[in-house]
Amino acid sequence: MTTAPGRETLPTVPLTHFSAEARISSGTANISGIGCWVRVETLADPLIQQICRLDKLVDERANWRPL
Repeated sequence: MTTAPGRETLPTVPLTHFSAEARISSGTANISGIGCWVRVETLADPLIQQICRLDKLVDERANWRPL
């Protein structure tokens, strides 16, 4: 793999490494409303539901809204 001058290549890490080390608070179950353009509570897949809840959390913090 070639890189641009002055840039180093980053080591590749499997995505499963990050998900295995992640610790998500149980309080995320209280996040409700619309995230990822859908109502979070109606999503059937738990992984997608968690992703949308975290997306909503980031959006709220980015707009300086209280949690």
